[in-house]
Amino acid sequence: GIYGCSHQVGTAVIGIAGGYLVVAFGWQSVFYVPAIFALIITVFLLERLRDVPSSMGLPPVELWRKDVTDSKKLEALEQPMTVKETLLKHVLNNKFVWFVAFGNMFLYVGRYGINSWLPSMLYEYKQISIQKARSRSRRPAGCMPCLSSRAFSGC
Repeated sequence: GIYGCSHQVGTAVIGIAGGYLVVAFGWQSVFYVPAIFALIITVFLLERLRDVPSSMGLPPVELWRKDVTDSKKLEALEQPMTVKETLLKHVLNNKFVWFVAFGNMFLYVGRYGINSWLPSMLYEYKQISIQKARSRSRRPAGCMPCLSSRAFSGC
């Protein structure tokens, strides 16, 4: 779906652009350009992301939606948890988090092969320029998640 495509499309764009950046501005530019984008996004997120609604002077979501009417339960929901409590209670003991982690591990093994090994092989063994090697290795990778999503969705 969109999640898989966004990773592949983003990787394809930076892979193709990286080849041109290396030739035009040197290998250091491949690190500086994404770093600048990351800094811009970081500043935006630091400005826009917020904590729980009560930290902004708003009522708790459960009270606003009338999900919880018991005041003791509501107070318990609004109590901040430590990082250790959050990790142990909601992350490490959650079997669905582990399913997603293992699924992503196997996904990234294949993705790493396409994104790293294939361009290197084209460059070293086929004597294709680094820009063309990056471009050729990105074409199938960028399309596969979208095509497989469409094929298996029954459309």
